[in-house]
Amino acid sequence: MKYRAMALTMATFMALGSVSFAATPALTGVVNQPNWFGSDQLLVKSVTDTGFAYYQLNLNGDSTLLVQPSVNATEVAETQNGSQVAYVNDNGDLYLLNTQSKSLKKISVDNEPKMELQFSQDGSKLYFLMGEKIDKIVMITLADGQQKTLLSDKVAYKSDLQISVDGSKALYAVTKAGTVNDKDESYSVDSSGTEPQYSVLDLNTTGAKPVQVTSSTDNKVYGRFTKDNKIVFVSASADKDGMPLMQMNSDGSQLKALIGHLDVSQVLVLNDGNLLVVGENGSFKKALFKVEANGSTQKLITLPEGTTEVQAKDLGHVVITVETEQGEKVSALVGGKFVDLTK
Repeated sequence: MKYRAMALTMATFMALGSVSFAATPALTGVVNQPNWFGSDQLLVKSVTDTGFAYYQLNLNGDSTLLVQPSVNATEVAETQNGSQVAYVNDNGDLYLLNTQSKSLKKISVDNEPKMELQFSQDGSKLYFLMGEKIDKIVMITLADGQQKTLLSDKVAYKSDLQISVDGSKALYAVTKAGTVNDKDESYSVDSSGTEPQYSVLDLNTTGAKPVQVTSSTDNKVYGRFTKDNKIVFVSASADKDGMPLMQMNSDGSQLKALIGHLDVSQVLVLNDGNLLVVGENGSFKKALFKVEANGSTQKLITLPEGTTEVQAKDLGHVVITVETEQGEKVSALVGGKFVDLTK
């Protein structure tokens, strides 16, 4: 695909008419990736024979189709208040769906791949990674449609994009490709130096260069900004036991293990600033824990066997994806128990 650098204006917003919204029966089959969407609703992904469909799911199990499988949506994001959904199709076209007016607009003027869409806290901006080599960080201001490239440094294969709560910083990982030795018939690959490393970009300073804030040889996943702009991530090493939760300042200083007594498999930073992790140790099955600033943990609830993902808006709004023999289903925490929302 050829990149056509072109600033968006309101005139480039192409209205594509309205979308038909209709309530559907309870969702069945493979349903996963729940994300809180408005006050008491979810955006969920349904895997069908013809593609991925996305539904607005109420806590009583009622659902409304938002994105048809025929759209071939590869990336989807939602605003916190549930008013807008953005998605990318397999051509790299970016669309914005207003769930209140039911209008659909094309908001991109290029067909480059776009990944890891995410709205700002107030829903006014949309951020994503872009490019054939995933080497750009881009932002669209939805009020005027202006598209701005925040970073284009030709460093390929960025991932795990996270925007801080206050919108001042971007966190992302870079994983270098291994080196292929083609001098013999084995075509061996040297994977040294391919561990993911985090960088931080100051979004408040025009022309700022990213700062690499890690250099260690462990694998790093679930990098997140806390509400006070510290960074947490899970560390995993082949030569060390455990999966601790690490914490550091946004400049990479004061790196320490915030949690060392749990094997952490997921990290959640809630809207109210609470930090949660999914973890387990020798005494517990997999459970959801609240983490205090000093690293102490409080177990909130043991998770059902087969839980593959947890999403929470606050301590009163928790949903999970559970793997079953029939496929993945979505359940919500109600009255201290998990209640199935899909079958």
